[in-house]
Amino acid sequence: TLPAIPSTKKNMVSTASKI
Repeated sequence: TLPAIPSTKKNMVSTASKI
């Protein structure tokens, strides 16, 4: 779960930046 939390956060940031 620990690695999953930062992974999701990074994904969200990447998506927002892409948009």
